[in-house]
Amino acid sequence: AAVSIVTQNEYQTDDVLFTGAVESPNLVPDLGLTVVTDYILRPDTPLLEVRSTVTIGAEEAEFAPGDVLQGGLETVHPWDPVVGLGAPGEDDRRFTGYLGEANEGAWAMIPEPGKTAPAGPDGQLLASVGDLIAMFEEPVNKPAGAELTYVRYYAVGRDMAEITDAIAVLDGVATRTESGTVTSGGEPVGGARVHVYVDEALYTVAFTDSEGAWQAEVPEGATVRVRASGQLDGVQQDLPEGWGRWGPYSAGNDRVAGSTPVLAAEGYGLASLESPLELPEPAWLTVRAADGAPFEVRVLGDAGERDSALFPNPPDGTLALGWARDGEVRMAVPAGSLTVQAHRGLRFERDTQEIELAPGEERTLDVTLQEAIAVDGWVVSDPHSHSAGSPDGLISMEARLIGTAARGIELHVGTDHDNIADYRPLVDALGLGPYLRSIVAEEVSPPTRGHMNIWPLTPDLELPNNGAIRWWSDIPDDTEELVSRYAALGGGERVFVQSNHPTDGGVASSARWSPGRIRSRDKWTENLDLIEVNNGGAVADYSRVYLDLVSRGYEVAPVGVSDAHDYTSGGLGLNVTFLGTGTDLAGATDDAVRQALAAGRTVASRGVFLELSEDPGSTVTGGGTLTVTAHSASWARVDRIVLYVNGERGEVVPGSSATFQLQPAEDAVYNVVAEGDTAMGGPYGSQTPWAMTSGVFVDVGGDGWTAPKPPLE
Repeated sequence: AAVSIVTQNEYQTDDVLFTGAVESPNLVPDLGLTVVTDYILRPDTPLLEVRSTVTIGAEEAEFAPGDVLQGGLETVHPWDPVVGLGAPGEDDRRFTGYLGEANEGAWAMIPEPGKTAPAGPDGQLLASVGDLIAMFEEPVNKPAGAELTYVRYYAVGRDMAEITDAIAVLDGVATRTESGTVTSGGEPVGGARVHVYVDEALYTVAFTDSEGAWQAEVPEGATVRVRASGQLDGVQQDLPEGWGRWGPYSAGNDRVAGSTPVLAAEGYGLASLESPLELPEPAWLTVRAADGAPFEVRVLGDAGERDSALFPNPPDGTLALGWARDGEVRMAVPAGSLTVQAHRGLRFERDTQEIELAPGEERTLDVTLQEAIAVDGWVVSDPHSHSAGSPDGLISMEARLIGTAARGIELHVGTDHDNIADYRPLVDALGLGPYLRSIVAEEVSPPTRGHMNIWPLTPDLELPNNGAIRWWSDIPDDTEELVSRYAALGGGERVFVQSNHPTDGGVASSARWSPGRIRSRDKWTENLDLIEVNNGGAVADYSRVYLDLVSRGYEVAPVGVSDAHDYTSGGLGLNVTFLGTGTDLAGATDDAVRQALAAGRTVASRGVFLELSEDPGSTVTGGGTLTVTAHSASWARVDRIVLYVNGERGEVVPGSSATFQLQPAEDAVYNVVAEGDTAMGGPYGSQTPWAMTSGVFVDVGGDGWTAPKPPLE
């Protein structure tokens, strides 16, 4: 079939994200072009011909015709000939494309025969703002009334070999068939990848079927070699049987199981050059915790040969990473000497064991994860993380929830960029209800005004992005106006505004904050409730913003977050917020969360919980004694307790407990900080223990608390 779509200056509309994001609607000039695009789909080919005819208007115009394709980062990896999954290809590449992360398929953009697929300067610029593949021709200058026809092809295939087969037909290249069977331990391996080299350059990738069979067309007369791999990203999740993918834009939110999973071999590694279709036989390891709760398994050892062109490396230098939903996960792992480390975030001790596995061996390993911190009346939350609901989210929504529970977080807050993604239907569908709750939220991400999380929210399934405000289409006059628009998204209840990474793409840096002063008033908002003082482990500059504001009378509370975009980034499960709901997880409803946030009952943590004799966020009349105890697992050693007075560092007490006298001459605010000097190791590497409570306010005269410092200028 063939269809035509006529567009005239459509790229110049006011709701273009790029121009709206930088609040400059006229950034893209109106060149007076008319574009007519024909989409031609012929039978028996995976190629869609795309033919655009550009007519120049009343004045000459210079422009570069081109295309950009954006792939969901939780689903695809960019793939180019020669470099494969490695760095972007050279400008003389024949095409550019994507491979499905777990063999879901292949996609490509191809220029017309006789041309290559350069990224071009425009493509490089666009690729710098997201994981995009681009194909731009050189700029042309055309006189008024002239026409230009730009031809290219889009392709979708079961694997990249199906696409390169079609490109050979398009180019009129004579081919021959290469085929074979991938095996391991004498058995066929379905879902393996066969990397095909032509004249020693990576040419294409074929996926094996359930019988291990594959085939690809290669140029007649070329020297060809192949090499099989059975390794994806090493992450193995305990998903329900038959589970597929679930996307953030599924109709309704009642579709909690995706399509049937495709074949995708994991744990088999890389075939040798001598036996290119024989994969190393893996071992099979089941790790089991007696309490039946979620946890994470890290498998460490000799990685052997790695080739980043052929498969991505597993997270954090592991050989494999496993997540158990219900106390048990089965993993394919390389045979040999292995270190198996099980953990469940900051509230639990770890279990580390050394084992030896033979090829093909099946082993069950029991682990014990002892609770180290009991926090009655407090829940562990991470009010900033991402998945497929964000353009830069690198994992699926179900993976975010399983990984969050596996690392000991009880309250997930779904803060995807400019999209109100609702994770709640997935929690019960994954069987995580006893361990995890999800709160609906959004990260509002205007680059000129700073990122903010807004929560809790009520999604509107009838609106785009579930009701997220399209601030790039209707540019606000100032940040106060932007924040006020979100007040209506709480379903009649209060919503809270969280300043994310405040001095790094946050409200403070946008408004040019320094202690006591704001230099860009229109970029500031007085309606801040929460300040990130710990984002992925970074605390110094961020906590300065909170301490300055709280001492000047802002009713703000500190929070700690991972800001995770992939499986483990940001110290997921370590950098958290303890939220004083006064309940266990079952009672941590949206209302209970709102009450805790409004009262300022927070402890921003990097591995430590601080117990105070006066609740964080409370007001004490006259003064008194404040006792402090830092609770942590054995691998998170606290060396000192520090008392901050009116935002300034004060008394320091060695050890993990302290008693302070709060007897100020005038009203004051006190924050308690725990610090440690020793790296916590394991999944958290070189990060050291740290925590900060929200303020304890002393009202000396009992006549209402008065800020000790003047308002911001």
